[in-house]
Amino acid sequence: MTNTEDSRSITRTFFEDMLPVGLRDNKAMFELLRGSICVAVQDVGAWTLVFGKYEEGCYREELNESADCVMVWEQAAFEKALQGEELTEDENPKLYGDPSLVESLGRMMHSATRGQLGIRTS
Repeated sequence: MTNTEDSRSITRTFFEDMLPVGLRDNKAMFELLRGSICVAVQDVGAWTLVFGKYEEGCYREELNESADCVMVWEQAAFEKALQGEELTEDENPKLYGDPSLVESLGRMMHSATRGQLGIRTS
Protein backbone atom coordinates (compact mmCIF):
# COMPACT_ATOMS: atom_id res chain seq x y z
CA MET A 1 0.00 0.00 0.00
CA THR A 2 1.38 3.42 -0.92
CA ASN A 3 1.41 6.46 1.35
CA THR A 4 -1.48 7.91 -0.66
CA GLU A 5 -3.50 4.70 -0.20
CA ASP A 6 -2.64 4.70 3.51
CA SER A 7 -3.90 8.29 3.83
CA ARG A 8 -7.11 7.46 2.01
CA SER A 9 -7.57 4.49 4.29
CA ILE A 10 -7.00 6.54 7.44
CA THR A 11 -9.35 9.27 6.20
CA ARG A 12 -12.04 6.81 5.14
CA THR A 13 -11.75 4.95 8.46
CA PHE A 14 -12.38 8.23 10.27
CA PHE A 15 -15.44 9.12 8.19
CA GLU A 16 -16.88 5.63 7.80
CA ASP A 17 -16.18 4.17 11.26
CA MET A 18 -15.17 6.74 13.88
CA LEU A 19 -17.37 9.70 12.97
CA PRO A 20 -20.65 7.73 12.92
CA VAL A 21 -19.83 6.31 16.37
CA GLY A 22 -19.01 9.80 17.64
CA LEU A 23 -22.30 11.16 16.35
CA ARG A 24 -24.29 8.28 17.83
CA ASP A 25 -22.53 8.55 21.18
CA ASN A 26 -23.25 12.28 21.30
CA LYS A 27 -26.78 12.13 19.95
CA ALA A 28 -28.12 14.64 22.50
CA MET A 29 -25.50 17.25 21.55
CA PHE A 30 -26.02 16.48 17.84
CA GLU A 31 -29.74 17.16 18.18
CA LEU A 32 -29.19 20.49 19.98
CA LEU A 33 -27.10 21.89 17.12
CA ARG A 34 -28.54 23.41 13.96
CA GLY A 35 -26.94 23.72 10.57
CA SER A 36 -24.93 21.60 8.18
CA ILE A 37 -21.26 20.98 7.61
CA CYS A 38 -19.49 19.48 4.63
CA VAL A 39 -15.94 18.20 4.94
CA ALA A 40 -14.13 17.58 1.66
CA VAL A 41 -10.74 15.87 1.56
CA GLN A 42 -9.10 16.25 -1.82
CA ASP A 43 -8.57 12.99 -3.72
CA VAL A 44 -10.54 11.04 -1.08
CA GLY A 45 -14.16 12.25 -0.82
CA ALA A 46 -16.63 14.56 0.87
CA TRP A 47 -19.05 14.01 3.73
CA THR A 48 -22.01 16.11 4.87
CA LEU A 49 -23.67 16.23 8.28
CA VAL A 50 -27.01 17.88 8.91
CA PHE A 51 -27.36 18.66 12.62
CA GLY A 52 -30.71 18.68 14.39
CA LYS A 53 -32.40 15.32 14.28
CA TYR A 54 -30.27 12.20 14.54
CA GLU A 55 -31.70 9.84 11.94
CA GLU A 56 -30.71 7.93 8.85
CA GLY A 57 -29.45 10.32 6.22
CA CYS A 58 -28.29 13.02 8.67
CA TYR A 59 -24.76 11.98 7.76
CA ARG A 60 -23.71 10.81 4.30
CA GLU A 61 -20.91 10.75 1.80
CA GLU A 62 -21.81 13.74 -0.32
CA LEU A 63 -20.35 17.04 -1.46
CA ASN A 64 -22.73 19.81 -0.41
CA GLU A 65 -21.24 23.15 -1.40
CA SER A 66 -24.25 24.99 0.03
CA ALA A 67 -23.79 23.61 3.57
CA ASP A 68 -23.63 26.21 6.37
CA CYS A 69 -19.95 25.37 6.75
CA VAL A 70 -17.68 23.84 4.11
CA MET A 71 -14.15 22.70 4.94
CA VAL A 72 -11.74 21.73 2.18
CA TRP A 73 -8.62 19.80 3.19
CA GLU A 74 -5.54 18.60 1.39
CA GLN A 75 -5.28 14.86 2.01
CA ALA A 76 -1.91 14.92 3.81
CA ALA A 77 -2.95 17.81 6.06
CA PHE A 78 -6.16 16.04 7.10
CA GLU A 79 -4.18 12.96 8.05
CA LYS A 80 -1.79 15.11 10.11
CA ALA A 81 -4.75 16.68 11.89
CA LEU A 82 -6.17 13.23 12.69
CA GLN A 83 -2.82 12.27 14.17
CA GLY A 84 -2.84 15.42 16.32
CA GLU A 85 0.17 16.92 14.56
CA GLU A 86 0.66 20.67 14.33
CA LEU A 87 -0.37 22.13 10.98
CA THR A 88 1.39 24.95 9.20
CA GLU A 89 -0.68 27.92 8.11
CA ASP A 90 -0.62 26.60 4.54
CA GLU A 91 -1.94 23.22 5.70
CA ASN A 92 -4.99 24.58 7.51
CA PRO A 93 -8.21 23.76 5.66
CA LYS A 94 -10.07 26.28 3.59
CA LEU A 95 -13.14 27.19 5.61
CA TYR A 96 -16.29 28.75 4.19
CA GLY A 97 -19.22 29.64 6.40
CA ASP A 98 -19.90 29.14 10.12
CA PRO A 99 -16.74 28.03 11.99
CA SER A 100 -18.72 27.30 15.18
CA LEU A 101 -20.02 24.12 13.54
CA VAL A 102 -16.44 22.86 13.16
CA GLU A 103 -15.80 23.56 16.85
CA SER A 104 -18.97 21.70 17.84
CA LEU A 105 -18.07 18.71 15.69
CA GLY A 106 -14.57 18.66 17.17
CA ARG A 107 -15.97 18.64 20.72
CA MET A 108 -18.29 15.76 19.86
CA MET A 109 -15.49 13.70 18.34
CA HIS A 110 -13.07 14.46 21.17
CA SER A 111 -15.65 13.35 23.70
CA ALA A 112 -16.56 10.20 21.75
CA THR A 113 -12.97 9.05 21.26
CA ARG A 114 -11.83 10.31 24.67
CA GLY A 115 -9.03 12.14 22.92
CA GLN A 116 -7.69 9.03 21.14
CA LEU A 117 -7.61 10.76 17.76
CA GLY A 118 -5.35 13.53 18.89
CA ILE A 119 -7.66 16.09 17.30
CA ARG A 120 -7.26 19.53 18.80
CA THR A 121 -10.56 21.18 19.70
CA SER A 122 -9.25 24.72 20.01
